Amino acid sequence: MGTPSSNDQFDCEAGESACEQLRAALESAGWRYTKQRAAVYAYLRKVNSHPSAEHVYSAVKQKVPSISLATVYKALEALVSCN
Repeated sequence: MGTPSSNDQFDCEAGESACEQLRAALESAGWRYTKQRAAVYAYLRKVNSHPSAEHVYSAVKQKVPSISLATVYKALEALVSCN
C-alpha cells in the first residue's frame, strides 16, 4: 500500500485483519486511515455499550494523549460513513 507513514506504525488493538479492513473501508469512503481513527475504532470494538463521544475521548486519550475531542467526533463521523 505504498510507503509506510508514521500512522502505519500504530499498533491497532483490533488485530491486523480488522485494521486492514478498517483501512480499506475508510479509503473506499474517502477518508484517510490515521492512528486516531484506529484508536477510536479499537476502543469501540472492545466496549459492550454505546458510549458518548466524551467517554470515547476520555478512554482513547489514555492511549493517544494528543487526541482532541474534535478529532474523536471526526473519527466517529468517518467510521459511521464506512458503515
